[in-house]
Amino acid sequence: MKLPAKLIYLALISILVLTSCSDDVAPPTATLKPDSVQITVRPTGGQVDARVVSKEVIPQNNCGGTSTVTNSIERSLAVIHTVEMGGGLEVSAGGGVGIPGLGKVDVGAAVSAHYGQSFGTQSSLSRGIQVSAKEGTFVEHTIQIKEVWQVGEVEIQSGDQVHVYPFKFRNDMSLELVESENLGCDPSARATRAAQATPTFTPVPVPTSAPSPTPAPTKDTSSHMIPTPEPTPTDTPLPGFARYLTVWGSQGSGIAQFDNITGLAVDSLGDLYVADEGNGRIQKFSPDSEYLGQIKPENGVLVSDEFSVAIDKANNIYFVERKRGGLVKYSPDGKFLGVIDPLGTRGEGYRGDGPRFAAFSASGNIYLTYHEAYGYDHLVALDANGQLITKMQLPDYRNGSGSCSYGNLAVGADETVYICGYGCGIYPASLTRGLLEGWSIKAAGMPRGGGGLGDAVTVGPDGRVYTVNSSTPQVNQFSPQGKWISSLDISFLDDGRFYPYHIAISPQGTIYIATRFTGRIAAFEFLE
Repeated sequence: MKLPAKLIYLALISILVLTSCSDDVAPPTATLKPDSVQITVRPTGGQVDARVVSKEVIPQNNCGGTSTVTNSIERSLAVIHTVEMGGGLEVSAGGGVGIPGLGKVDVGAAVSAHYGQSFGTQSSLSRGIQVSAKEGTFVEHTIQIKEVWQVGEVEIQSGDQVHVYPFKFRNDMSLELVESENLGCDPSARATRAAQATPTFTPVPVPTSAPSPTPAPTKDTSSHMIPTPEPTPTDTPLPGFARYLTVWGSQGSGIAQFDNITGLAVDSLGDLYVADEGNGRIQKFSPDSEYLGQIKPENGVLVSDEFSVAIDKANNIYFVERKRGGLVKYSPDGKFLGVIDPLGTRGEGYRGDGPRFAAFSASGNIYLTYHEAYGYDHLVALDANGQLITKMQLPDYRNGSGSCSYGNLAVGADETVYICGYGCGIYPASLTRGLLEGWSIKAAGMPRGGGGLGDAVTVGPDGRVYTVNSSTPQVNQFSPQGKWISSLDISFLDDGRFYPYHIAISPQGTIYIATRFTGRIAAFEFLE
């Protein structure tokens, strides 16, 4: 059948009209092309939003000086270039912003480019200040690091539509001296004041609008200086006996950065101490993971470049020297108190003898795993005054049947000492019963594939024994008699690359575990 020419003409006109209308309508969520939208960035002259990231107290001792002493302080911060928008608008990880009536617009890229940056990238910045102390004074300087956000408004125009929104762009940092206070040269007065001090640091959450930086594989200062929350719900119990709280830290030399973690310890208040061997210091954190300061030997105090950390019942802090062979003691407020020489071998003539780890019992006794370079490993027990009680030789496996070296150790309430033998199990010992039979995986009743018994050991407030093994992402729980009870799965941390080398548990029940080489620390709390 042949259609009339007029009908064919009308049908063609209808198709053209429908096609034209379809091309003119953009999907409401489409990202507008650069030539279809104009973005104008207008900074507010001289106005910035400076946000406190961390505070730190710097002691400056010039009690014995004869003139004013001035020191330079430098701190670093990794600044991630991100944008915040007003008007209730959210910025995506890629920098896009959903503008009502327009769809997604690349506001992040435009604002970042105005300041000569690329959205979502990171800059490592450093700032320095000088602090001074007059002769005959002991001054505490409070400094703070701030991240600086530029403030302005952005105008978005497409056709006859014009939208104006306030914005903030993070692109800088500042280091400021908040106050300087002369505490005087009376050590007892300073110690009393330190014990009564209340931390004033308030954690600042890490933004989630841009991807977190990947920690560098080498020593670096380009990382967050505050705890970085792991994207795991904290209100959901994990398989095992504890609930996840937080994770923080990275490689580097700044605050909350580490270069080879070689030990963890906690004091009676629940504060955490981290042996940061590569940076030659011990860093201190509150139970809320807030940075509280550091101890870095100076003023002629020599400490081995290989050390772990221990805390006694009076909250004194010890550098446990693996090389020079002693325990270098500091007060809770960071004053050098002296050195314990366990076997009288400490000094410059190092052969390789020295304690690897130390632990204190409730009675005040000191227990050490002691390595002799040309002999055997021993458990050394000292009294509270540092006098030798006994020295027990630990089992030797150098006869071809295997190998074992001894490191981390912990003490239970009944004075039982639990010693980690790398590659050969956990060995209990006591002053009255001597060295007891070692634990094996089979005897402990651990499931197959459960990994080794541990690279590190501690005793919890419940009296149970807890271990971690660097080859297995889990925390193991045992009875004091060596029977496996449960294991805590931590494979969700760092995409399964969190290999725990160290563990410590506070009297309040917070479990801390740490990697060694990547500078990461995670915290958990016991389930009720």
